[in-house]
Amino acid sequence: MTETDHTTQHDITEGGTIKLVVPDNREGQRLDHYLVEKVSSVSRSRLGKLIHNGFILVNGSTSKAGNRLKRGDNIVVNLPEPEPVAIEPEKVSFEVLFEDKDILVIAKPPGVVVHPAAGHRKGTLVHGLLNHCDSLPGITAWKGPA
Repeated sequence: MTETDHTTQHDITEGGTIKLVVPDNREGQRLDHYLVEKVSSVSRSRLGKLIHNGFILVNGSTSKAGNRLKRGDNIVVNLPEPEPVAIEPEKVSFEVLFEDKDILVIAKPPGVVVHPAAGHRKGTLVHGLLNHCDSLPGITAWKGPA
């Protein structure tokens, strides 16, 4: 855990934790608004989800985004590691232009998403490649946001 003062912005990486103490001039400010100003490496939306899911504690307890802060409140922000998600092979349409034991050249059709992302958890080129190839080390799991 990194102890921090209450006068600067802070970056946090996955798996990291920061501790903030609410100064006098921030009393009455909403928790989510305070965090947006203080934790520059995390989006407002993600901070809201972290609060909702209990990864941000105020004085050791879960809180709501609209909670009004008091001078001296201790806020602990935990940014969890993304959880690996298994990618199951799926039939996805693409044209194989060349293939041998070391290389695969394809023509990706327009509109086919390359890899899983928000809103595209299935039907991506990665899913199709796993279905087509016997082995693709390194793309059997991916890490998405918590």
